[in-house]
Amino acid sequence: MLYDRIRDLCETNGTTITALEAELGFSRGSLGKLKDGRATSGGRLQKVADRFGVSVDYLLTGETDPKYYEDPETAALAQKMKDDRDFRLLFSAAKDAAPETLQAVYDVLVALKKRERGEE
Repeated sequence: MLYDRIRDLCETNGTTITALEAELGFSRGSLGKLKDGRATSGGRLQKVADRFGVSVDYLLTGETDPKYYEDPETAALAQKMKDDRDFRLLFSAAKDAAPETLQAVYDVLVALKKRERGEE
């Protein structure tokens, strides 16, 4: 399962396990050993987690912190979007977006929240 989560993160982010290993300075095949249930260092898992913007807990369990979202409905929708391959691709596109692009997305979300609260 751990290997599958890492492989899925690679696919979502347009890379491969082999390319990830090279990028992070791991020996070739080191992450492949996870398929057989062999352990890897916590430091390696942290590097993988940092690379993809997830927690080590997510890599190990596949679950995100349910307290991240205050509203349970929002948390459920966020999880649904994360599990949907098409949405994951959309969100992963932001990893290398220009600051101006991220600011524009942020501004749109803030405007939508204000409209939702009737603060327009």
